Amino acid sequence: MRREVANVVCLPLGRIVGVFFNIDINTYTPQTKLAKLQNLTPSEIETTSENYLPIQVPPGGFYLALDCHLKRIFVLSSDPYSFLYGSEVRKRVQTQFRENVADYASIHPPSVPNSSRHKDYEQWLLKNSDLCFRPELRCAVFHWGLWMERGHESRGPVITPDTNMVSARVRAHQHDLFTSFRNISYLKRFLLGAIEKSQPDEIQNTIQPLLPRYKEPWCKSNTECVSLSACLVNLLTQPHVDCGDVEWAMISPFGNFTGAEFCIANIERRFAFQEGHIAGIRGRRLVHFTQKWVGSRICLVSTMHRALIR
Repeated sequence: MRREVANVVCLPLGRIVGVFFNIDINTYTPQTKLAKLQNLTPSEIETTSENYLPIQVPPGGFYLALDCHLKRIFVLSSDPYSFLYGSEVRKRVQTQFRENVADYASIHPPSVPNSSRHKDYEQWLLKNSDLCFRPELRCAVFHWGLWMERGHESRGPVITPDTNMVSARVRAHQHDLFTSFRNISYLKRFLLGAIEKSQPDEIQNTIQPLLPRYKEPWCKSNTECVSLSACLVNLLTQPHVDCGDVEWAMISPFGNFTGAEFCIANIERRFAFQEGHIAGIRGRRLVHFTQKWVGSRICLVSTMHRALIR
């Protein structure tokens, strides 16, 4: 007799809870699932993900995925901005962020990615040549904040080149850009605290004692619980895990686009993931990626390198 691998409960007000009996997050290793997907072509990955169960979280609702011990492994909230700030402030926060990123990218185009999770960058550009013309639509990524250089952890924390190695003209624009993160960061802290309270506290306690030279210009609050922001500008993300980061990553998309469903291979689900949504995922444990889209899309991933926590 086949054992069901998942049980789903739909609660009032658009709340959906899924329990995945085949996953024990304490012992689960994603390497087998990841290796299978990484050996596929982009079209094969797209075909595989089309077989995942599609999930559309109702407005104002959320989806919560639990492992076999009822530990949280993934959360998606469909409109937390309106819940915390109201609809008018939500519009201003999202518009301000999009415009600031577009303005910033127009004077300081993001760098071309060089990692396995973006290995099909050139194919993505060839099929979406319209994204090459305007700098703010270029397919690439910014890394802002603080990290540990891989293989050089003994050097201690390092300000990312996208934050520090910029001209005086660009630095003047960084102030407005990073200030526009504040409402988003506060909301992510609120959600992350509800998901796993120990992580925002741990990150905040790591950031606070840092010398000012490590926190300028990206840290705008004494309660900051994000030390590294990856801003993906129209950049397709292949199947991957966040091997060097803390347990939970918080992800928020922005822009006017269709498609770009957020896929989690381990639970074989794909989620509608539009502007206004925020997701939290155990990115070190779950293989995740984004389906293709049409339009302009920015994705802000908030996290911290584990090596910073000592």
